[in-house]
Amino acid sequence: MSSMIRYQHENEDLLLHSAPHGRRWRLPGAIFFSRDSGKSWFTGQEIEPDYLGYSVLCQLNNGKIACIYETEDCYQIMPDLFT
Repeated sequence: MSSMIRYQHENEDLLLHSAPHGRRWRLPGAIFFSRDSGKSWFTGQEIEPDYLGYSVLCQLNNGKIACIYETEDCYQIMPDLFT
């Protein structure tokens, strides 16, 4: 129910991961990043304060990161862009 991609940002190799941030239910949703190939993770940005269902990350041609995810108990799909 989460997504992970490798991303080059300012000559830095990052892993990005979209997933729920909390341990209970699936909220809030966030993008996490790792600078050491997944050994340690940091919260980069909260993307959804409520329920986060399935999510997909991708890098667009302009270099921005897009995340499409389900919310509101999977009745709505939301797009989001990050730099």
